[in-house]
Amino acid sequence: MKLSLEEKIEYVLQYNRGDIIKTPDGAKCRSSFMSSLRRWVKRYNEEGEAGLRRRKSKTFTEEEEQKARRLEAENEQLRADSH
Repeated sequence: MKLSLEEKIEYVLQYNRGDIIKTPDGAKCRSSFMSSLRRWVKRYNEEGEAGLRRRKSKTFTEEEEQKARRLEAENEQLRADSH
């Protein structure tokens, strides 16, 4: 079950106020929902609304990409040497 940004914010605000949190319909189980909610609360309290936006896959720095290419080339050389 995916919640919208607005729904996440509402749950976070309820949690921060100390309100009783009702598990949303469609949630697999209360414990996993509450675990997600605590993660959202932490991110919201640290980063604001931006912390709750869906995150894209990790982008790598130029240095990380160069290291990965170097390791890939080394692995290819090792495979070639072993044949």
